[in-house]
Amino acid sequence: MDSEALMAEDDGKSYLYQLWYDQNDERFESPPKTQPTEEKYKLCTSYVHLTGMSSATKNGIQYRVGDGVYLLPKAFTLDIKLSSPIKHPQKEPINEDLNPEHYQKYSNYIKSSNLAACEPYQIGCIRDLLYQEE
Repeated sequence: MDSEALMAEDDGKSYLYQLWYDQNDERFESPPKTQPTEEKYKLCTSYVHLTGMSSATKNGIQYRVGDGVYLLPKAFTLDIKLSSPIKHPQKEPINEDLNPEHYQKYSNYIKSSNLAACEPYQIGCIRDLLYQEE
């Protein structure tokens, strides 16, 4: 059916859209253009999309494009510069009679420190599945 004819018959309950949702950019775009071929059969972009590899199985777990996966620590390196540790000024002797609760304000103990924690897993997103023939 012609899209203009559908828009003319708008009953207020239906919605017609002609955009493609791109998950990588998280926005709606015009559908990709295809080059017309002079073959006997026309190319259908939906068929091309469906014939691509949609899933892969490893160790009994099925993975699809767009799935998130945990990667081992240091599976790949990123160029991230760590911040330098905060330097605290030298402590001067404090009169405990004048400031009896000074030790509560300034302590070497770091609450909720992650310094002794294990390396975190890295998270990856499957963008494409490739098939390699042997």
